[in-house]
Amino acid sequence: MPKPETSKQGQFQWSGKLQNECCTTAGTGASASGAAFKYLDVGNIQFAADALVDAGFTVVDQSADCVADSTSNTANAAGKYGCNIGSAASATMGRWYPSHYSFVGTLTPACGGPGGMTYMDQDALGVALTLRAHASTGAAASVSDPVVSRYTTGYANLAPVTISGDNGGTPVAVTRLGSPAFPAMPSTASWSAGLFQINNTFAFSKLGAPDGAYDLFKLKAALADPDGSTLIGLPAAQETNTTKIRYGRVQLQNAYGSEYLALPVPLTLQYWNGNWQKNTLDTCTSLQATQFAWSSPAGSATRPNNLAVCESAATVAGASPNYTVTLSAPGVNNAGWADLSLNLGATAVGSTCTTVNAGTGYSGLASTANAPWLQYNWTGAVGNAKARATFGVFKSPLIYRREDY
Repeated sequence: MPKPETSKQGQFQWSGKLQNECCTTAGTGASASGAAFKYLDVGNIQFAADALVDAGFTVVDQSADCVADSTSNTANAAGKYGCNIGSAASATMGRWYPSHYSFVGTLTPACGGPGGMTYMDQDALGVALTLRAHASTGAAASVSDPVVSRYTTGYANLAPVTISGDNGGTPVAVTRLGSPAFPAMPSTASWSAGLFQINNTFAFSKLGAPDGAYDLFKLKAALADPDGSTLIGLPAAQETNTTKIRYGRVQLQNAYGSEYLALPVPLTLQYWNGNWQKNTLDTCTSLQATQFAWSSPAGSATRPNNLAVCESAATVAGASPNYTVTLSAPGVNNAGWADLSLNLGATAVGSTCTTVNAGTGYSGLASTANAPWLQYNWTGAVGNAKARATFGVFKSPLIYRREDY
């Protein structure tokens, strides 16, 4: 078959010559026929001049009496015409449009693979969506049918596509997908060569107050073809897999105990599901002792702070989501307190204590976990998780104790 040569507003001309390849039966002198013609694309087609050529009719004259390889009906300077007989340009035929559409889509969470989760504001939710515009082969419509490659920007009747969000049957606005901004819906802008594609990582935005969890989040595809063609397949074939989107935070709690004992500082990775719960699916957040910035607030005459800089040091053991943060015992005469701030923003601030320096100075500058999606509005502004560790204060679970002899 010849191939499309040019495209203007959905009209196509054909280059090349069909010659004998067009037909399954020999010409009768009046016509020739064939049943294998196919045009598996969109728009109008037009046969250019000389699309059909008879190169054999004048064979007895071709040695000298006509111009070889020419279909000219105008005599040249020698008074000769073309040896071949060519067709005139045809009228436009069609308009062809897609027979049907198919969809495939995948959501990939930031953490945990299939069945995993992504925190809100975490720019790591993988979204891969493809709609295909297909030509018909004459058989039942299939996702393997040819894609109409000329179905692209500039074609007059592109089908508007709508991608919508859903969580267990409840609509979820796709405008919450950002970084980059999710395309405004409905959209025709992403059609190119028969494919409508969105392939990027996005951040599902937090609102002012915690919401969710969206543990059955998925995207659904729909289109409105002005020519009436539709998406094939059952509803499940027109949507992505589900994934979990969660509003998260790190919680640090104040701790107090004897200056002679190591002090555990409670740390919990949490998500909101109507109340704050431990996020057991977070196996990815990486926390280290260097990410804790220390400060030693001044005491008063009546309550001196005898804990000098880095007379205690932090260690972090375990793995997400089961970290254990422990401060070493500062020892005798070192009762006092230190404030800890877990750096979660993109930029680290403060200094850290990872080794005991007997009050001679910090161990170095603090680093950061670089997980701003785990910051939270603790004090009227979104910020890092913070806690105060106090040595020299005792906590007893006993209300009253008596020894009998």
